[in-house]
Amino acid sequence: MRIFTGLAISAILAAAPLSVGAETMIGDPITGCQIWSDAPPGTDEVATWTGDCDGGKASGTGVLVWVEDGKLLGRYAGAMAGGKFNGDGELIIRAQNGKGFDKISGKFADGAPHGEIVAEMATGEKYQGIAEKGELHGVGAYSDGAGNTYEGEFKDSLPHGVGYYEAKDGEAYFGDFENGSRHGRGVLIGGDGDFYMGVFAKGKAHGFGRVETGDGGLYEGQFADGIPHGGGMYTAADGTRYQGQFVKGDLTGAVLVMRDGKQSVENWKDGAPVK
Repeated sequence: MRIFTGLAISAILAAAPLSVGAETMIGDPITGCQIWSDAPPGTDEVATWTGDCDGGKASGTGVLVWVEDGKLLGRYAGAMAGGKFNGDGELIIRAQNGKGFDKISGKFADGAPHGEIVAEMATGEKYQGIAEKGELHGVGAYSDGAGNTYEGEFKDSLPHGVGYYEAKDGEAYFGDFENGSRHGRGVLIGGDGDFYMGVFAKGKAHGFGRVETGDGGLYEGQFADGIPHGGGMYTAADGTRYQGQFVKGDLTGAVLVMRDGKQSVENWKDGAPVK
C-alpha cells in the first residue's frame, strides 16, 4: 500500500532582494535622490529615479532603474515613499542565478510585496494572490512551472490552512495543510488510482482513515506514517474481509476472516496465515 508523502512549495519571492530590515541607501548620481537597497551597493552599481524626491528620498510615482557593470539589475515602475517601494508598482529584477528576470506586480509596502500581487519567476513559477511583508501569506494560486499546482491558503510562503494540490502525475489532494505538509483531515487521490480519505500528520496518513486501492481493495482503520497500523479491516477485491491488528502494513495475530458468508478466526504473522 502506498506511503502518502507531503508537499513543499518554494518561497518564490525569496529570489527578489526585498528584505524590509536593511536600511542601505543608494544615491542617484545625477539628482542625489536617495533610494533604498536591501544590501550595500556594488562598486559599479548605479541607480536612477525619475520621480519626485521628498526629503531627499525617492517618492511619488516614477521609474527606478539600477545597473551594475553595465548590466541591468532591475527596474521598478510605480509608487515610492521614503526611498522604498510603497503602493502600486511593477518590479522586474534579475533572477538569483543570473538567468532571466523575475517579475512581481501589484501592491508594495515598505520595500516588499504586500497585498494583492502577481509574481512570475524566471524558473517558471507563478503566484497570484496575497503577500505580506514579502512572503506568500493569505489566499493564492501557485504553479511551479512543471505542471504542479496549489490553490488555497498560505502562511510564510508555504501551504497552511485549507487548500487543493494537483500534481502533474495526476495525484490530487484537498484538505488541511500545515507548514507545507498535508496535516489534518483531507482526501487524496493517487496517480496510481488509490483513494484515501482520513487524517494526515506531517504529510502522511496517520490516524483513522479509509483507502480504496487501484486493484479493488478497501482498508478502513488506523494508519501510522502512511501505512495501516493498528486495528482495521481489509476487504479484498473478491469480497473476502480480514479484520484484526495491522503492524506496519501487515496483519498480525488473531484475524477474523469473513468469506462466502462464513467466519473463521486464523492466526497470522507478517501479513500471512500461520500454517
